[in-house]
Amino acid sequence: MQEESYILLPVTIPQDDLEAFINQSLPLDLYTGSEEELGFDVEGTRKGKIEVRMEGHEIFYKLNLAVTVSKSTFLSDIEGKGSLELELKTSFTITENWELDSQTVLEFYEWIEAPKVKIGIATIPVKNITDNFIKRNRERITAAIDKAIKEKVKLQELLLPAWQKLNEPIDIKEPFELHFLMQADSIKLSPPLGKTANIWSHIFLPVDPVLKVGKGVHIHENKLPPFHYHYKREDEFSLRIPAELPYEIATRLATENVRGKELEVQGQTIYIETIHVEQFEGKVSVDVSFSGSLKGVANATFLPAFSSEDNDLVLNEMTFKVKSKNVLAKGAIWLFKERIIHTIRENATYFLNSLKKDIQNIIQRELDALALPDIADLDINLDLFDITQIDVLEDKLIIQTHLTGNGLLKLKLMGEVGEV
Repeated sequence: MQEESYILLPVTIPQDDLEAFINQSLPLDLYTGSEEELGFDVEGTRKGKIEVRMEGHEIFYKLNLAVTVSKSTFLSDIEGKGSLELELKTSFTITENWELDSQTVLEFYEWIEAPKVKIGIATIPVKNITDNFIKRNRERITAAIDKAIKEKVKLQELLLPAWQKLNEPIDIKEPFELHFLMQADSIKLSPPLGKTANIWSHIFLPVDPVLKVGKGVHIHENKLPPFHYHYKREDEFSLRIPAELPYEIATRLATENVRGKELEVQGQTIYIETIHVEQFEGKVSVDVSFSGSLKGVANATFLPAFSSEDNDLVLNEMTFKVKSKNVLAKGAIWLFKERIIHTIRENATYFLNSLKKDIQNIIQRELDALALPDIADLDINLDLFDITQIDVLEDKLIIQTHLTGNGLLKLKLMGEVGEV
């Protein structure tokens, strides 16, 4: 059973950015209404900077309101002004269809300056009027905040372009033709962490990457999947990428790379004409045909492996034989055994190292798609990259690769132009 491949990205929300976003997003006029029993109109307009802090899936804010109490009489219009401090809390969840569902409650308020109105020579406190209004209309006040959040934060619109780009195939033409598809099938978010954590949450993307040499890949439906939470904790991302190399493609690439190569031993020179790669009895079988001082075909069979320490192909359980009708030539060709084996190993090692480099570039491009240029910065470090195994199948080789790394997605809620 193949181990799971996944992309893991810690997510941070800078405190200053969150505070700036809240200050910009919340309406200035939080409520306007009347206290009908006494005939007073009441208006509340926020003033100054909103102080914000985030704890897990809750946002706490403290803000000041300028309160105006007014009333029209047959004698004149009377008005009183005051200010109070509000403390609110917004809890939020994400629905399956990527809507941000928020619920704001008024936790506490305190008068800084209670409003008073002057009628003639009398000054009348009207604090009770505004107290009653706030108590009876607190849901209306908090609904204005929830409405502003819902209108500002459109998760599906923000994520869909990155999701689609992540699942688009990547085609590379040089030094050989590659086709890659990440095949992410879901996107998950870990529950928000506590207030002491620098990391707010983690994005978790299970993927089933496929890489084919010389052949295209099948593209699946590319719509944003339902949202789900992810509860397992990982320290880094892990991508296991099987690269499929059909023998016909291996034959073509190898022949193109070494055709005409000159090998010389003890005054005799041969020139490689073609290389043919196939599977034989569970091993890789390579025929090398050549001309020159000697003509014939040399065959090597082996079980391939890759040494990360030496960065070289290892030929295990190797056998070598010569195909030639000329007995003398057949014996002489054995003199070229080491040179022929070296050519096979050198050519295959070049291919494998080029493949590793291309895979790293591809993964970097794929992960860059998650940056969401308008609202996020992404830092990626690709750490370990290794060829772990080479499987010999009937019609192709499967080169198993493993790449690990870590990253950080820093949300820029204000974007580059001050808006989400």
